[in-house]
Amino acid sequence: MQIRALIVTLVVVLAVGPALAAPAGAQPVGQSSGDLAHPGHGSGVTQDGACDFPYTVEDATPDRAGGPQNVTVEEEPEEVVVLAPNVAQHMWEIGAQEKVVSMPAANTDYLEGSEAAADEELLVEGQSGFDVPNTEHIVDLDPDLVLSPNVIPGSAVQELRDAGVTVYHYPRATSFRDITTLVDQTGRLVGACDGAANRTAQMSDRIDFVAQATANVEEPSVFYDLSQGDEDLYTVNAAAFEHELLDFAGAENVAAEVEGQFGSGYPQINQETVLNKSVDIVVSPGPLSDFAQQRLVDQVGADVIQLNGDLISQHAPRTVDVLEALAEELHPEAMEDARSQAEDPPADNDTDDAIENQQNNSESSDGSGPGFAVGGAVAALLALALVASRRR
Repeated sequence: MQIRALIVTLVVVLAVGPALAAPAGAQPVGQSSGDLAHPGHGSGVTQDGACDFPYTVEDATPDRAGGPQNVTVEEEPEEVVVLAPNVAQHMWEIGAQEKVVSMPAANTDYLEGSEAAADEELLVEGQSGFDVPNTEHIVDLDPDLVLSPNVIPGSAVQELRDAGVTVYHYPRATSFRDITTLVDQTGRLVGACDGAANRTAQMSDRIDFVAQATANVEEPSVFYDLSQGDEDLYTVNAAAFEHELLDFAGAENVAAEVEGQFGSGYPQINQETVLNKSVDIVVSPGPLSDFAQQRLVDQVGADVIQLNGDLISQHAPRTVDVLEALAEELHPEAMEDARSQAEDPPADNDTDDAIENQQNNSESSDGSGPGFAVGGAVAALLALALVASRRR
């Protein structure tokens, strides 16, 4: 299908909201770690517990809309408009949901109390057929701040700014580290630094736990299926967030090295290439493609793991839930062993040794060790077709 090919070609890695192509010039938060095994992570946002205003930060406005802008929030915002479900999840997870006066009505109803801010007029159908912000409606709301994920066109952001609205345009996220950084950034922008720091610390601990639990497992070969019945076959490579999800959960992505057009993390793949990889498991955020069902499952005997399509498509705090669920499916014994070890305190005669080892590790750490929490410092943590169908 041409529309599917267009989506996969243009959308790089989404900080997911309405199904829009990432605008040219949008940059990732930091270096993607999707092609590394259990790398160290850290946040680019400093959290000291207090949010001071005015606050100025450079955003990721695409080049064709003027390039990155210094966005200044003069006072702590009380009324915030959110332009995509993933950032709505940020606001709920950091305890700032009461500030949200408008957000997409679709794909946010799982957030408790979301009906108070769900706004059917916030998004309208654009020329490309995908939803875009209703700029006139947003201006009429007169918000203190608009939070715009990178999937929102730069032209819409510029229209809002021309009308005097303060807009922060997010960079795209390609890793769990990026997600935690963006959650922290959201907290800093809206005056919820404590809530953001607490939430990202929890995320970091959980991600680190899974990465450590699966560090030495035998990894099954996995095909990540995005096609959902179409003849064309699409998957994820090492540039996609979903690749890191597979890596941390203890799986080998058979398409890691497949190149995507224009650097996309979601390439089209040849069926024979997949069949030559001896796939053990098909992982999918939605219905399987005909190829995956008929050739890999029915004929080859591959197992199937279905992910929560809503949560994996919204690159936000609850992607950690997907990571844990996937790791449990892939390596239940390793996860159980890790939990047992975490619950058992060291014996009394081992306490001094444990403390000494911890101190030695802290002194020698250069911040590049395995896992998500490094050197004792806690880091600030698409199904493209599925996203498109869910956003329309």
